[in-house]
Amino acid sequence: MRVTIITPGWPLHHRYFCAYLAERHDVVSVVHPLPPSRGTYARVRREGRRIAQLGLVDGALHALASAPAGVSGWSRSRALRDADSRFFGDASEYYQRVGVDRVARTVRDVNSPESIALVRDLAPDVVVCHGGPIYGRDLIEACGTMLNFHSGISPVYNGASTLMFAFANGHVQLCGGTLMTMSATVDGGEILAHYLPAIEPDDDPASLFMKTVRGAAHVYSSFLGEYGQRGTFTSVPQTPPLFYCTSNGWTLHETRQVRRHLVRQTARAHVREERLSAYWNRSSDEEAGRAMRRTVEELLGFT
Repeated sequence: MRVTIITPGWPLHHRYFCAYLAERHDVVSVVHPLPPSRGTYARVRREGRRIAQLGLVDGALHALASAPAGVSGWSRSRALRDADSRFFGDASEYYQRVGVDRVARTVRDVNSPESIALVRDLAPDVVVCHGGPIYGRDLIEACGTMLNFHSGISPVYNGASTLMFAFANGHVQLCGGTLMTMSATVDGGEILAHYLPAIEPDDDPASLFMKTVRGAAHVYSSFLGEYGQRGTFTSVPQTPPLFYCTSNGWTLHETRQVRRHLVRQTARAHVREERLSAYWNRSSDEEAGRAMRRTVEELLGFT
């Protein structure tokens, strides 16, 4: 089964993701979309547009979320950098050793006609995606099957940084990920599996995110192995999400809430072992739906 991967080329966890799959499957190409410009001028413009959209008070609260931990309570950027290095410190060497660089290509706009033509000409059986920009309908339709791994439990938490929001809201048990078909609606594809990382008493949102990324590679590999043998899969259509999170919604309030939950050791009440709930291999879509509902109801405490 020919596989194309679309994921950013950095930070380290993206390189691990590519290497893990390339080591186990016939990865014919890797497409790395470039991130938005990070220059000072571009950042000032983005913050200016954000303040115009949110207003001065909400814009300031959002900006303060990026302040050092002494002000914000918890620095998301620093925690993610530290966790990325701790979990995936050898990922670049792994990426080179497996030979991902030989099939990797960087593109400025993954939805451009050139990128779409690249995917179409390679004719992969499956395109797997993790992170990156919003994928347009033309790109999605350029291949037979395109999949997405969302770092959040759908349809409870959809949108941006949902694992972070779940932790900030005290919903530590809802930290995890969802394998789904790709949809032009953000995180709106049909659900194939839920991945629940192991939770330990000292976990924070960054460590749970990295565990979930590591799990994403395993989940994709398991799906590709079974799909290659069966040729079909079952799935569950999504209902509207309970929470829809946006990057603008991450403010000083959320970072202070993360700090409170770390001090209170909220994660200690949700310690669990790693778990994969696969729905792609059920006898029917209806049975897949029943299995998914059991998982979500359990996570929400309904059972």
